[in-house]
Amino acid sequence: MLRWISLIAALGVLSIAQPSAASVTIDFAGGNSPSSGAAGNIATYTGGGVAVLASGWSSGGSSIQSAFLGQYSDGLGVTNQAEGNGNAPGQDAIDNTSGNDGVLLVFDQPVSLLFATLIPVQHGNNQSDNDVTIAFANFAGTFALISGSPLWSNLGSTAYSMPGNGNAPFSTLISSGANYANAWYVSADILGLDHSSDGFRLSKITVNTPAVPEPSSWAMGLLGFWAVGSRLRRTKSPAGRLAQLA
Repeated sequence: MLRWISLIAALGVLSIAQPSAASVTIDFAGGNSPSSGAAGNIATYTGGGVAVLASGWSSGGSSIQSAFLGQYSDGLGVTNQAEGNGNAPGQDAIDNTSGNDGVLLVFDQPVSLLFATLIPVQHGNNQSDNDVTIAFANFAGTFALISGSPLWSNLGSTAYSMPGNGNAPFSTLISSGANYANAWYVSADILGLDHSSDGFRLSKITVNTPAVPEPSSWAMGLLGFWAVGSRLRRTKSPAGRLAQLA
């Protein structure tokens, strides 16, 4: 009985040593930029040891063009080239009214998505809805997103939409499950969840980073393997015991 208790304890050490993914929230709120500017600008954000480059884009069908990324008190917004100076209500939001606006987030490591805070923004006379489309790809090379590029094609093949949350504080589930990538495109819904226009600011995003064992976890793991091996060597099979009695 004591041998089995020792074996179970050793297996317990192994289970404790397994690392878990770390959750990180990056806050985009707190800016005070104008509602328009040069398209293609890039902003850098960090949080929890994770860095991300953000840029604004607007798509129509299979084509896409750079847009101005605004940084406002309630988060990131996009003014596309068809929206002019963005001064009309909601034109500096991430919306799907005058083009399908989105924010490209390129992380310094692969991540999976968990939640986003999407602050609804009224766009003209349209209802404030904050449904969202997410797409992901693994990105390398020049920081650009153009029609026909491998990155844009890969993003298009992974797109999925999630319903927004219209209740404060507007935290929305955007889980990507087991999918990890370093490039994520967050846009107003383009897959047609409903017939409402969508507009929002991207205030926060919560991601999971890959699990990396701490040195102490490696030590516990090695200790567990040693204990299991030692216990198994001491535990003889019934045939071995019968051979000793013969």
